Amino acid sequence: MARGRFSEKKQVVSVKFPIGTARISIEQKEADRFIPTIKNYFSSNRMDTVLIHTATGLWPMLEYELDIVQRELDCGNRVIFMYCRGSVGVCPANPPRSGQARKQRYCLECQSRVKSGLKWLEPGDGRLEAVEYDQYTHTEEDSIQLLMDKLDRSDRSVATIKRMVNFEGVDVFEASYSTLMTHIRDSELNLEYHWNSLKQLLRVGISSYYSASSHIAYYAPDRVYIYNGRISRYRPLMRLVQRQEKELFVYEYPGRDYLHYSLTRGTYPHDIGNTSKQLQELFLKTVPDPVIVKNEAETWFLNRSQRKLDGPQKLFLDSKLVHMKDDHSLPVWDKSVFNLVFFVSSQDELGGIEENVTDLPFGQVEAIKRIMEEFPEIHCYVRIHPNLAGVEKGFVGNLFNLARFQGVTVIAPESPVSSYALVNAADLVLVFASTIGVEAAFQKKPVISVGKSSYGYFKCTATVRTDKDLMRLIHGAVNGDFSGFPSEAKRYEGACAFAWAQLHFGEKPEYLERDSYFGGYMVRNGEKKEIKASGWIQVINRLVDAPPKLVRGIKVFFSDPIKRKEFSAQPLSVIKKGVFSVLPS
Repeated sequence: MARGRFSEKKQVVSVKFPIGTARISIEQKEADRFIPTIKNYFSSNRMDTVLIHTATGLWPMLEYELDIVQRELDCGNRVIFMYCRGSVGVCPANPPRSGQARKQRYCLECQSRVKSGLKWLEPGDGRLEAVEYDQYTHTEEDSIQLLMDKLDRSDRSVATIKRMVNFEGVDVFEASYSTLMTHIRDSELNLEYHWNSLKQLLRVGISSYYSASSHIAYYAPDRVYIYNGRISRYRPLMRLVQRQEKELFVYEYPGRDYLHYSLTRGTYPHDIGNTSKQLQELFLKTVPDPVIVKNEAETWFLNRSQRKLDGPQKLFLDSKLVHMKDDHSLPVWDKSVFNLVFFVSSQDELGGIEENVTDLPFGQVEAIKRIMEEFPEIHCYVRIHPNLAGVEKGFVGNLFNLARFQGVTVIAPESPVSSYALVNAADLVLVFASTIGVEAAFQKKPVISVGKSSYGYFKCTATVRTDKDLMRLIHGAVNGDFSGFPSEAKRYEGACAFAWAQLHFGEKPEYLERDSYFGGYMVRNGEKKEIKASGWIQVINRLVDAPPKLVRGIKVFFSDPIKRKEFSAQPLSVIKKGVFSVLPS
């Protein structure tokens, strides 16, 4: 079914202006040109028009979005709240399991929660309009289907797909590829095997492009807020807004707690070079007391070394770390040779973000191969990130294959060997943007960071972007020459400044109280309101989901020893969390 404000024929269109509503007879081909023109006629002393392209309503992002919207309304602005009404082809909050269709009852719960949030908002002197994001015509829908058919008949190579789906500066393929990598946790995708999934995401991206074009032409916004910006549903609007050089903010979940959400100007937060620049700007603008910086940084680094995580990291990594008992002894270690420790990053976190990969001379596996070919006399310890346990099987398999080199020791994701013991013993640390790089710099260790990193602007590590520079720095280090690295004092100072900026980065909501990933309350004039879907929808969904959840839980219990330990420790809590979860599944 096509989604659009206009049919292909001449019709009467109602256009709202600050001074009233005009009814205009207009043809489709003239609509995009005419409406922004007449609206600009009334632009003097008018309210700003603000678009917000929201996340799925089932996710706990909604409360942050309501805070953004209410603050814009408080400024007397017109806010266009764009949300999904169940028409998107692929939804990360409602992914169908194998052999199943997407569940419409989940869509109803999602929309019900969004409506609950919209009721909480108070326009005041501003103006609020809630609209469906998906807006495209029958002609555009037909062209999308035609393109999908052509893709099926193509050679399905990356170059061909890019040529067919990337247009007007919108990297639909990269967005779809990145989304798929995140969903299946595999950076080395077999496009033929995952063709149907990729094609669904390409369709979402192209449909989103048409919708984004429609919204921009119709509303002529002064400012745009977009959730995430990376995945296929959100990247098209971001790219179009960037191309038109409009004011753009991309928001994401908090990175350090449950309150201070990320708000990035001009691009997505996944561009880690830009994030590093923003962190440095915050530090330089604030000019904090050096003693406070040192104390807060030391606490932050100490907590990380003791695996005391907070915010989303605690939610997503705790289950993988809690059962790992740090063994502070080292693997077989020969102090008489030069020991390089390479900390592996999750490869899928880098993929699909052109801004991150353009500065990489090669991938992580290729880097170790090059180093061992050039320096066979050194020993390299490859520490695979715990987050890669059970996923990224192709990439992790290639990492284990590096053990064929005589001087390489590969440390598995599940290994109890302490990463911090490795840092302390290493002669040189090598990372691809991993946070352990800045933690090593805090310990005054020499660190090489390949490509961009979130701490790059703090100059606490040696950053390389070419094969030549990497080999030059390693050659110098092997021979005791660290002149190409920051001094020990600069390493420590830069790491402390980065940690302080991390702790103070993010937008604090005015209308939200929250101390957990889910839940929290919208607060106005002392009154608290929890944003929830209709009770009867939630009850039906949880009751219907209970039997299959129980079956899946039993299978996991017998197949996953970590989950079995969790259940044995707190059986009632695990059952309650699984059956009566916040999200339907």
